[in-house]
Amino acid sequence: MKYKNSFICFYIISLIIFIKVKICKCQYNNNYENEKFLLKLYDLDDSLITELNLHYSYTSYLFNEYYYLYQLSNIKYAIICSEEDNDLDESEIETFVFWNVASYSIFLSSSIFLNVFPLWYNEQKKNNKHFCMRIDSVGWYDNAYASICDDEHKYPCPDLIILGVTQLTHRYYNDEIIDLNKYFRNYFKKNGRPLESLLNKYSFYDYNIDNNWLAVPVMLDFRVLKFNITTFDYCISQGYNLKYPPPINDNWGKNYRDTWNWEKVFEYAKMITECTKNPGFKLLTNYYEDMNFFINICQTLNIPFFTENSELNTKKCGLRNPEYIMKLSTLRSVFENHYIENWFNETIIETWLNSDYPKSIDNLPKIEYNDTLIFDESLINGLYYTNLFSMNEYPDIKLSYYPGTSTIFGSGFVITKKSKYPDQAFEFIEIFIDEKYPFFTEANISVTPFDDRNGKQCQLNKINKKTKCNSLLELDGIYPYYYNINNITEIVYLKHISSKSDRGISIINNNTLYPLKSKIFHNIQNINFTCDNEVSYEKKTITYKDEYRIEIPINSKENLLLKSMTDVIYINQADKTKCEIYDETSKYAKPLPFPYTNFMEFKNLELRSPVSLLFSHLYYNYYKTYKKEEATFEDLIDEFCDIVDDSLIPYCKDTKILHYSLTECNIRTLKMNINYLNCKTEKNDGIPRLITCPYLPNKNYLGFTIRLFGIIFLIIEVLLLLFPIIYRKERCIYIAGINFLIITIIFCILINMSIFYWIGEFKTHKCILKVWTMILGITGYISSYSVKSKIIISVYNNKKLKSNSNKQSIFITYGIVFLIQIILLTIWTLTHKGVQKENVYYQIIGYIELNKCSTGNKRIFYLIFIIDYILLAISIVISYQGRKIPDEFNDVRKIYISSLISIFQLTLCNLVAQYNIENLILYAVMLLLIMLISLINTIVFIMPKMFIIFNFNVTESSIRVINNSTSE
Repeated sequence: MKYKNSFICFYIISLIIFIKVKICKCQYNNNYENEKFLLKLYDLDDSLITELNLHYSYTSYLFNEYYYLYQLSNIKYAIICSEEDNDLDESEIETFVFWNVASYSIFLSSSIFLNVFPLWYNEQKKNNKHFCMRIDSVGWYDNAYASICDDEHKYPCPDLIILGVTQLTHRYYNDEIIDLNKYFRNYFKKNGRPLESLLNKYSFYDYNIDNNWLAVPVMLDFRVLKFNITTFDYCISQGYNLKYPPPINDNWGKNYRDTWNWEKVFEYAKMITECTKNPGFKLLTNYYEDMNFFINICQTLNIPFFTENSELNTKKCGLRNPEYIMKLSTLRSVFENHYIENWFNETIIETWLNSDYPKSIDNLPKIEYNDTLIFDESLINGLYYTNLFSMNEYPDIKLSYYPGTSTIFGSGFVITKKSKYPDQAFEFIEIFIDEKYPFFTEANISVTPFDDRNGKQCQLNKINKKTKCNSLLELDGIYPYYYNINNITEIVYLKHISSKSDRGISIINNNTLYPLKSKIFHNIQNINFTCDNEVSYEKKTITYKDEYRIEIPINSKENLLLKSMTDVIYINQADKTKCEIYDETSKYAKPLPFPYTNFMEFKNLELRSPVSLLFSHLYYNYYKTYKKEEATFEDLIDEFCDIVDDSLIPYCKDTKILHYSLTECNIRTLKMNINYLNCKTEKNDGIPRLITCPYLPNKNYLGFTIRLFGIIFLIIEVLLLLFPIIYRKERCIYIAGINFLIITIIFCILINMSIFYWIGEFKTHKCILKVWTMILGITGYISSYSVKSKIIISVYNNKKLKSNSNKQSIFITYGIVFLIQIILLTIWTLTHKGVQKENVYYQIIGYIELNKCSTGNKRIFYLIFIIDYILLAISIVISYQGRKIPDEFNDVRKIYISSLISIFQLTLCNLVAQYNIENLILYAVMLLLIMLISLINTIVFIMPKMFIIFNFNVTESSIRVINNSTSE
C-alpha cells in the first residue's frame, strides 16, 4: 500500500510537470518572434541572382544585414519569406505584392521597406495566415502608368503601390485604387487620434481628392540649392564679386529672402561661367525636373503658372501677360547665354533642329533629358538645384538657403482596388508609420510628412557622437587644433582622413611646417584614429565632445580635448546647420499645383514636357528662326501656353461633370454638335458628339414634307368645305344637316392647321397655339359627330326631337363641354412659361438643358385630354347603340368607325403633346397620321354626298332618317 501511494504521488507530480512544460512551450510558441528570413533577389530577366539569409533584430527593428542591403544594385524585384514557412506547401503561403519607386540600379529605398516585413508577418501569423512579400522596383513611371489588375490576368496586380503626389489622380480616375476613408476612421478609433491630424499642412492639397483620402504619405522631399565652395573661392580670388550664400556667409542680413533671390543666383551663375569657362548653374538631371524648376521660379516671382475657371473647373496657362513675360527675361538670358549646364538628349535635339517645324502643337516633339549623364555631385561647377537625396557627401559641396519659395514633393501608399488583401495592406502602412519603429524616419532625410517627426539626418535627439564627429571632420586637409595643459595653450596639427565610410585624424609632425612641440603626442604619431561613439586607445577611436571639440586618447589611461582653430561656420556644415537650412526651406515650400489641390491633368504636363521644349528653344535660340525672323520671346511663350492649355484640358471620359454648348440644329442631319467646354474627346471613348435636335426644322425634308402634305390636305378640306356650301340646296346636303358637315370640316381643318405649329423652332406663341388648335379641333370634331349620332339614333327610334327642349339639351351639354375645354385651356395658358430650359437625360453625358415648350400645369393638361377621351368613349357607345339600324342608315356606322379611328388620332395627339419624341422621323410620321386621319374623317362624311349629287349609284341613308323626323 505504501508503494502504491508513492506510485500515485509520483504519477501526479509527473503529470503536473508535463502539463506545465506543455503550457510553457505553448506560451513560448505564441510569443515567439521569428528572426530568420530568406530573401531572394532577381534581375531584369527574372533570373535568380542570389539568396540571402537575413536576421532580424527586435531591438533596432532592422535586419542585421540592413546596411549591406541598401548598397545592393541591379535588382528588379525581391521576395522575402520567413524561414519558418520552408516546410509549408506553396498553396498555404500567400504573396503580398508591393510596388516601390526604386529604380533597377538602386535598391536603397526598397531595403527600408523590407524591415517592415517581419513585424507585419508576425501580425498576420496571429490570424493563421502565412505571407511572403514581393517588392518590385518599378521606378517613377510604371508605378503610375503601367497597366495593372485586368480581368484576363495579363498584367500584374500589386496590392500596395507608392505613388508621387502628381500621379495619384491617374490611378484614381482609372478606378484602380481605393479611397482610404474607412481606414482613416478605423485608425482614429484604434489610436484615439485622427490620422489626418498628424499630417503636414499641405497633405490635403496632395492626397485628398473629392473629399477622399487616396494615400497615406510616406516620403517628403523638397528642392534645395547647393554650391561648390572651392569654385567660389577660386572666382573670388580672380576678382569676381562673389560671396558665399547664406547661411555660410551672414552678410546677407536677417532678411536674406529679400537679398538672396533667383536674380542673384542667375547673376552668380553668369560670373562663375565667365570665371571658369563652364556653366555656373546646374539642374538635377531627372524626369520632369526642368518643369518643377520652372513652376517654382514662377511661384517665387509671383507669376501664376496656372489660372482657373471656377465655373468650368478647368485650368489654363497663366503666363500670357506682358508683365509676367518681362519678369521671366532674367531666366531667358541664363539659357540663351548657356550659364546653365545642358541636360538635353542631343539625339532628339538634332532631329528636332533639322526637321520641318510641326504645324500643330500635337506634333511637337517631347524633349527628353540625357539619361547617360553621371549623377555625381562632385562634378558640380557652381550652383546646383537638386533634391534632398544624395548618394555621397562631398566636402566642397555646401548647402545654402533656398532663394524664394521651394517646391515640396511627396509620395504615399495607395491600395489597389483589386487587391486581395486591402486590410492587410493598411496594417503594413500602420506599422510603417508607427513612431515606435524607425522606418518612417529612415525613409525621409530632413522632415517627414508628419509634423512632429524629423527625417534621418535631423532626428537630433538620436544623432550619436560618431555621426557628429564625422560631420566635424568632413573636410580633407590639415587643420590646427589647440588644447590647454597646465594653463598653457598649445597647437597641434591634425590631418583629416577617411577610413572606409567614416572620418578620422592623424597626428602631423613636420618640424618645418607643422612642428609638434609637446611630448604627449609622441605615443600616437603616425597612427590613424577613427570616429566612434567612445574614445579608445586600444581601438584607435576618437569621439565628438561638443561644438568644434573632439576627444582623443593619448595613452590607455588619458584623453585630451582638442578644439578646432578654424572658423567652421564658413567651411563646415554640421548636421545641425543642415537641418536648420532644411527646416527653413521646408517652412516656405509649397506643392507644385498650389494654390490648387491635386488634379489629374498635371500628369499631362509631365508627359508632354512643354517646359523642356521651351528651354530647348531658348538654349539653342531656335525660336528666333523656326517660324520667322522677327519671332519674339512673347511668341515662344504663346506657343508654350498653347501646349499647356491643351495639356490641362482633361479627357471627357475622366471628367465627372461635363460642361458644354450646343450648336444650331443641322437641317440636313437633324443633329446638334456638342461642344465640350471643360474637356476634350478622343477616338473610341464612347463620349457622344451629337444629339438629336429637340424640334423638327421647317427646312428639313421631313418638315418640308409635313408642310407640303399639310397644305395639300388643307386645300382638299377647304374644297370639301365649299362643296356643301355650294350645293346646300341639294336634297342630300339639306337632309344630312349642312351645319353638321360645315362644323365637322372646320374642326378637321383646325386640327390640320395645328400641325404647322408643331414643327420649326420653339416660340412662345407657337407653343400655346399648337395646343389650343389641336385640342379645340379634336374636341369640336368629336362633339359634332357625337351630336349627329345621337340625333340619328333618336329619330330612328321615333323620339320627339321636334321639341326644342330636347334638341337644346343635347347642344347645351356638348356646348358646356366645349366651354369647359376653353376655360381649362385659358387656365393652362396662364400657367404656361413659354419656351424654357428642360433637363433631358442622355447616357454618359447626364442631363442636358434643351429648349422645350413648357407643359404648363400638367394636371390641367392631363384633364383636358381625359375629357376628350371621355367624349370619345361616349361617342363610341352612342354610335354602337345604332349598330342594328338598317344598312341604309349608315351615317351612324360611319360615326362609329370615325370614333374608333379617332382613338388612334387622339392618342397620337396626346403623345406628341406630352412626351419627348427623340426620333424625329417617328415624330414626323405621327404628325402626318394626325393630319391624314382628319382628312379621312372629312372624306367619310362628304364623299357619299358628292356621289349622289353627281349621279353615282349610291344609296343615301340620311334621306330617310330626316324624312321621318320631318313628317312628325
